[in-house]
Amino acid sequence: MNTIRVWINSSGSEPNGKTQFILNDEDSDIVQLDIVKSNADLPSKGWLTLTFPEDWQSGGKWYTLTVQEPQKHSSKGIRVASSIRSEYIDAPLFKMGKSWKKI
Repeated sequence: MNTIRVWINSSGSEPNGKTQFILNDEDSDIVQLDIVKSNADLPSKGWLTLTFPEDWQSGGKWYTLTVQEPQKHSSKGIRVASSIRSEYIDAPLFKMGKSWKKI
């Protein structure tokens, strides 16, 4: 694996704000990706593709994607979409540490 796609809606977010994307390999506790992007550079209702070095041993591993404000400024941030329908059934979806079905 070397790419993930996230549906983003940056419209209405603080244009001078920033968003941090962190992809962590939970099995090895290795950060595969840690990037900060300006909200103004993020899609308005579209896909954001994030690439990182190829992990040839990614099959069966557990990954966590964290999307956050890097400075914790409480400005209006971006919105990230998720689907109620199981798009990827091999792993559960968690939001803010809770299973999607419990939110």
